[in-house]
Amino acid sequence: MIEDMFQPRHFGILVVFILPVLVAYIALICYIYQDAGRRGMQQVLWTLLALFVPSGIGVVLYFILRQPLLVYCAYCRTAIQPGLAYCPRCGHTLAATCPQCRRVCQAGWSHCGWCGAALGGSTGVSASG
Repeated sequence: MIEDMFQPRHFGILVVFILPVLVAYIALICYIYQDAGRRGMQQVLWTLLALFVPSGIGVVLYFILRQPLLVYCAYCRTAIQPGLAYCPRCGHTLAATCPQCRRVCQAGWSHCGWCGAALGGSTGVSASG
C-alpha cells in the first residue's frame, strides 16, 4: 500500500494534497515559537508541545492557554505583563489607580471596583506617578 503511493500516478496526489498541508503545519509550528517568545512564554516547551501532541491538540492548547501580549513601560522600555499599575523595574505609573488601595481603575469610574473608595478628579481616577 505504501509503495503504491510513490508510483508515478499517485505521486501527483502526494504533491498536491499532502505537501501543502505539511508546509502549513511547519509554518504554524514556527509561528507558535515566535509568538510564545513575544508573549514571554517558554518558546521551546510550547513548540515541542504543539509539535508532538497528536491530532493538533497541542496547537489548540497553545491558542487557548497563551498569555496576553506584553506591554512596555514608557519610561524604561521593560517588557511586562499587562494589567500592572506600576513598572516593576522603575516604579513608573502605567495606569490610573485608586488613591486608597492603589489598584488599577478604568477611566470614568466614580468608585473603585475593589475597595469602594470614591475616586476624585474629572476623569474619576488618579494617574499620578
